[in-house]
Amino acid sequence: MQTNKQSHIVIVLSWLQMGGSQRQALYVAEELVKLNYKLTIIGLDKEGMVINESKKMGINLIKFPFNYRSSVKDYLWALIRFFILLRKLKPSYILPYNMPANLLANTIWRFAGAKKCIWQQRDIGLHRIGGWREKLAVWFTPVFISNSWQGVQWLEKELDIKKSKIRHISNGVKLPEIKTNTWRHDNGVTDETFVVTMIANLHQNKDHITLIKAWDLLLKMNDSQVNMLLLLAGENQGSFMCLNEYVIQNKMERHVRFLGIIDNIPELLDGSDLLVFSSKSEGVPNGILEGMAHGLPVVASDIPGNREALSHENYPYLFKAGDENDLYEKLVLMHKEPSLRQIIGKYNQQFVKEYYSMPRMIESTINTFYN
Repeated sequence: MQTNKQSHIVIVLSWLQMGGSQRQALYVAEELVKLNYKLTIIGLDKEGMVINESKKMGINLIKFPFNYRSSVKDYLWALIRFFILLRKLKPSYILPYNMPANLLANTIWRFAGAKKCIWQQRDIGLHRIGGWREKLAVWFTPVFISNSWQGVQWLEKELDIKKSKIRHISNGVKLPEIKTNTWRHDNGVTDETFVVTMIANLHQNKDHITLIKAWDLLLKMNDSQVNMLLLLAGENQGSFMCLNEYVIQNKMERHVRFLGIIDNIPELLDGSDLLVFSSKSEGVPNGILEGMAHGLPVVASDIPGNREALSHENYPYLFKAGDENDLYEKLVLMHKEPSLRQIIGKYNQQFVKEYYSMPRMIESTINTFYN
C-alpha cells in the first residue's frame, strides 16, 4: 500500500446525522489517522452525531451548511466560500460522500490546489439534482468510487461515466473483539425473549412500516403471549410519528421499542437474535454488514444492494420489498428455528471476514489517491 504521510486528507460529508455513509467515512478517517495522515472533516450540515464522534477521535470537523438545491446565485456564492475554505486547508486529496458533497467538492477541487477529488457513490441516485450543477461536477471528477456493483452500473448508465474511471470498493466492517452479552441484562430483557433489531435512521426509504406491520402479524399469531421484542435503532428523520402512531393504535407498545440514536450498537447486536432490514433501495447497507459481523442471521428486502451484502445462505430469507406478509413468513421461520439462526449467523460472520475486511477497503481507497 503506497502512502504519503505528509498528505492532508479532507473528507466532506453531506450530512452529519449518523448513517451508513457517515459510519464508513469515519472508519476511513480513523484508519488514515492511524497511518499518520493529517485529516479534516467538513460537514455540509449544522448538527448531528458525527460531530461528537469526530471529537472523540480527535479529528477536526468544520461545519459548512450548504443547500445544494438553492438558487443559482446562492449556489455560486457557496462555491466561492467553499473554495476559500479549501485554499486555507490546503488539502492533498478530497473524499466527498453522497450527492451534495460530490457536487460541491468535485466542482471546485482543482482550483483549490488539491491533487485529486474522488467521488463517493454510496447509494443509487438518491438526492440527485441533475442539470448543469451535476454535469459540471461530473466533468471535473477524475475517479469515482462505488461501494456496490449496482452503484457502478448507475454511474455508467445514468451519469455516463467510463468504466476506466470507476472503482468498486466494498465497505469495510469492524469485527467485534469480544461478545459482550450484557445488553439484555442491562435493559431488563430475558434470555427467552425473541429480539429482532433493525439499525437504520427512520425515514421512508428504510420502510420501517412494512417491518412493523409484519411484526404485528407475528404478535397476533402468538396472541402477544410469547416474549418478543422489536428494536428500532436510528435517528428520527420524518417517519417516527407515523410509526409510533401505528404501534399505539395496534397496542404493540410492549413489543416495540424506538431506541433513537444510540452509541452502544455492538452491545445491542450482541443482545439480538435476528437482524431485519426492510429498505426500498440501498447501495450496500452498513447496518446489514454490522449485524453479520456479530454473527446474526439477516432477513432483508430482496433488492440488489442487500443481495450483494449478504452471503448466499441468506437468500432464502429475503422478502419482497414492501410485502409485510412475505416478511411475516420469514419472521415466523426464524422465530421457530433457533438452530437455523445460529447456523446462518456463523456463515454471515465468516462471509464478512472474507469479503468486507477493513484493511482491504483502506488499502484500495488509498491506492485511488496515487493511481
